[in-house]
Amino acid sequence: MLLCVVVFKFRGSFTELGDKIAATSFDTNNNFVPFRTIGVQLAHISEGWAKFNLLGNTIPFIPFGFLLPIVYKKASSFKRVFIIGLIFIILIEIIQFATRLGSFDVDDILLNMLGILFGCAVYMTQRKRRKAKQSAK
Repeated sequence: MLLCVVVFKFRGSFTELGDKIAATSFDTNNNFVPFRTIGVQLAHISEGWAKFNLLGNTIPFIPFGFLLPIVYKKASSFKRVFIIGLIFIILIEIIQFATRLGSFDVDDILLNMLGILFGCAVYMTQRKRRKAKQSAK
């Protein structure tokens, strides 16, 4: 679902998607400098677009961090969720850049990872609570 929404911005029409790829040039706004766009967004945090960008790059990835260790048992450690999440996000950014359906932004990687790590922290906290309840019985 993240790939469809984040990368392909798919709204149900393959024609629309193809037209979007054809109409987009490589002159998009790519950002390879960490905290450049985050800094601008934080400077304008009272404006809706800044909140939307910051939260929109963080919140959708929270379920990834929470669900990955549930679905893939080998990813039950914080380190593995971090590595798998980082690889996934970098692939998303590369696909966006290559298909011209978005721009490469290192700050997106940072914000996406923040969401994944928050989701993982929630999972780890819940797992720890469950284990404590089970051992108390």
